[in-house]
Parts: sequence; structure tokens; C-alpha cells
Amino acid sequence: MSCPPQEEQQQQQQQQQQQQQQQQQDVDGSAETRQPTAAHPAAAAAAAETAAGATTTTTAAAATTAAAAAATTAAAAAAASLLPWQQRTAALVTDSSSEGALSPRAAAAAKQAAAAAAAAAAAAAAAAPFSFFVKKQQTRAMLLARGPPGRPLAASQRLPLAAVLQCLAVVWQAA
Repeated sequence: MSCPPQEEQQQQQQQQQQQQQQQQQDVDGSAETRQPTAAHPAAAAAAAETAAGATTTTTAAAATTAAAAAATTAAAAAAASLLPWQQRTAALVTDSSSEGALSPRAAAAAKQAAAAAAAAAAAAAAAAPFSFFVKKQQTRAMLLARGPPGRPLAASQRLPLAAVLQCLAVVWQAA
């Protein structure tokens, strides 16, 4: 027995909505988005309608989150060349009283994206202070770093005390 085309489309839409609900449940693991059983078709239809409304707000929130993450990573890339005390910090500010407020899932995704961007910025900032060893004008710091540990350098290889103190000051400021 074949179904009319409209019924097939409705069934496909319901299956897609149920799959989206299942994916959302897998993502956040909350009990409030549990999929209703097939024994209650009215509950399934109501859940499908709410899921359709939730997907539109979720996609809008995801677009906002993606834009915020892109801006944060661009700022992190620009801030990688700055020293830690010269970098500016940015915070994601939302107005929960507005009509387009982020859902808890979208807020959690935004927090995760911000945390990932902050981790990337921290890794870039951690690598940036050590770039002075590579620069040509600081070859003395390279020689100091390559000195054998535990053994003093020969008198001809020793750096002046002023150069050693300057290298230590640069390392201390970078930390």
C-alpha cells in the first residue's frame, strides 16, 4: 500500500526532525530534549513542532556563535605578536532579556568556542615571547641558551654580565 505524496513528505519531515532532536540530545545530553515514544503520536507531533522552532533559533544562534568565534580567532592571531600585557581581552556579552536571546545550548556552544579560541590565543602567546631567540640581533641570547648545563663556559666564550642580565630581563618579562 503506497502513501499519497503529502503523507510521505510529512513522514520524511517528522523523521528528519526526530533525527535532529536525537542529534541535539547527543550534543547536550539533557533530559528535557528526550525523544517521545512512538506510542504517543500527539506528543511526537508537538515535539516535532517545537523542534522545528528550536532549529531556527539554534541556527541563528550558531551563526552568531560562528561570527563571534571568527572574530575571536582573528583577534587572537593579531594579538599573537603582542606581549601578554599588551593584549586586550574580549568577552561575549549577551542580553538575556532580548527577544533573540541565546538558548542554553547555544550559550554552551559559545562558551566552548570562546574557550577554544582562548586556548589557541594562549598557545600563540606562549610561543611569541620565545621568538627573540631566533632574531639576528639577539644571537648572544642564543649562545647563552646553548651553553652546556652544569659546566662553566671558557673565558673566551663567556658573555659580559650586562648581556646576561639583559637576556634574563627579557625572559622574565615574557613569563
